[in-house]
Amino acid sequence: MIIWGSKSREKVESQGEFHCPNCDGEKRNYSQIKVSSYFTLYFIPLFPTETLGRYIKCQTCDSNYNEDVLEYVPPTAREKLQYEIYQDLISGMPTQMIIRKLRNQDWTEQEAEEIVYSVTDMNHRVCPNCNFNFHEQVDSCSSCGVDLPEAQVEHPREVIL
Repeated sequence: MIIWGSKSREKVESQGEFHCPNCDGEKRNYSQIKVSSYFTLYFIPLFPTETLGRYIKCQTCDSNYNEDVLEYVPPTAREKLQYEIYQDLISGMPTQMIIRKLRNQDWTEQEAEEIVYSVTDMNHRVCPNCNFNFHEQVDSCSSCGVDLPEAQVEHPREVIL
């Protein structure tokens, strides 16, 4: 009686460094792994019959990724800050409070305004009671609760990046 079949095996093809998305974009070591199907005779793999695929494995967090992850460029500190500001804006925080928060982190008034207005594109809603500016997606004032009028476009400021 002859026992034959197939079995998949993984083989490390190469190693290097990449920006792991799961490790906050930090440079980490990776292994590029090739998965192949092997012909087996009496449960012994003899030769590969086909390549099933390849993937990237982070050596730090053990996450697996498509090979495209090697081209991943992590966001810059400015892009991360803009994302945080955007989240604050759409959650209903007035632009004045965000600017004050940045000023408390040693940003100048001009720098704080520029980064906030780079996120809002100058479109905002103004509370008629409090005079706070809100993102155009916010419907009511988080301070006094009044419904906000339609978005206004402020005259663009010169932005220095």
